[in-house]
Amino acid sequence: TYISQPETFLCKSDNTKINGVLAPGQGAFASKPKEVPGYVYHETNDNGVNGLGYCGRNDKIHACSYLYEFNTAECSWYKDDPTYLHSPPPDLDGNGSISWQEAKKCQLANGDSANAGTPYSESLFPVIRCFHHWRERTVKTVDPMTGDDGPRGSLTLNVAYGGNVYEGPLTWENTSSK
Repeated sequence: TYISQPETFLCKSDNTKINGVLAPGQGAFASKPKEVPGYVYHETNDNGVNGLGYCGRNDKIHACSYLYEFNTAECSWYKDDPTYLHSPPPDLDGNGSISWQEAKKCQLANGDSANAGTPYSESLFPVIRCFHHWRERTVKTVDPMTGDDGPRGSLTLNVAYGGNVYEGPLTWENTSSK
């Protein structure tokens, strides 16, 4: 409703355009047989691959390069490993399943296995992510628990819950960009 140009939903670094791949099929986001090839979290796809009206998606948008972490789709990573979150998220909408939004609100407030149950900072907790910059360059990572240098990781651009924009690695939970 607020964005009138469909092109706004396409990242200039996204060379896949309209094919339904939000997270490139490499590294931590390599494809799994049960999902769309090259895309791990297929339930978050806002390109129409999941059908008209899926989880309240805007059917006027036919291509979207971004992962919206607080979406209403059932959260596959929580369903696959409910012990990852430090405490179980409440089923706020009462539909019997945990959505990404419900899991992410719980993760922000209560932490997860990666950070020993410490709440996350709103300034580093991503709500919108773009994975299409991994070809451009990499980012150095640091383990916040030990301070040790980690491997260079694929670059993502993120908009945080607190509103700031930052660069980070694909897996942000247990590392911070240096």
